[in-house]
Formats: sequence, structure tokens, C-alpha cells
Amino acid sequence: NNVQLVMALGREGASLNVDLPNGAIVAGYAPQLQILEKASAVVSHCGMNTCLETISCGLPIVACPLTNDQPGVAARLVHHGAAILRSTTSSPQEFQLAIEQIMNVPSYRLAAVRLKEKIAKAPKLDAIAKLIERTFQKGTKLQRNDPETIQILAAT
Repeated sequence: NNVQLVMALGREGASLNVDLPNGAIVAGYAPQLQILEKASAVVSHCGMNTCLETISCGLPIVACPLTNDQPGVAARLVHHGAAILRSTTSSPQEFQLAIEQIMNVPSYRLAAVRLKEKIAKAPKLDAIAKLIERTFQKGTKLQRNDPETIQILAAT
């Protein structure tokens, strides 16, 4: 088995009292971007930040949403073929199967790479902020075909 488990619990001082596989790393906090650089896939609760960073690395996800916007984020990833959905009631065997699929079926990684490319082409946040500020300053609606809007988006 060629899987390394790295689990971040979300806060310093947190602990986990369960049996884990040999070699598992559990920490209150883990440097996510550095781990993603070495990862082949991710199991995630599907918070927006984690998913954007994971997809920006072209990595597929085993999605296990918990609350708030997470089910919607997970559904979008599944819809685009970059994730497999599991729930908090899924068995360890179901998670194992999902991890094996996500790592061994090329279509998941290809879908994640397609999403990565779309993200890279999307307007950057500073351009979006500029559009919003301009709209409020002018007191008008944002118009997609407005020359100034086109110019701001083209600059990204």
C-alpha cells in the first residue's frame, strides 16, 4: 500500500484517540500548501479554501462534507468529475475504495487538472474588487459589455 495519511485537526493542541495506520501523521496544524505539493489526492471536508488549493494543484478529492457550504462545494466537484463523495457515515472500507479509485482512475485527475486550468484563466480577485468598487462609485449596475469592464477583466 502506497498511501501516507497526513491529518490536520484544525487547531494546535487538538488530539485524536483512534487507531491509525503505521506512519500516519496527525497534527493540530499542518502546512497545507507544502503537503499538497507532494500529494496525489486529498480527503477533505470540502471547505472552500482547501478545495480551491487542492484543485489549484490539479489533485482529485475524496469529498466528505460536514456543514454550511461544504455539501455544495462537494457536489460541484463531483459534478465536474474531480471528486468522489463519501459521508460521515461511510465505512472505512468505503473510504478505502474511494481513495483507491481517486488515485487509480485517471479521469479524476484529468478532471481536477481541467478545473485547475479554468481557475488559472479566471479573473483575479484584485480585478473583481476593482469592478465592484467602480460599480459602487458610479452607483450603476455592472454591465458585462461595458468597455471599462472588458478592459479590467482583460488585464488579468
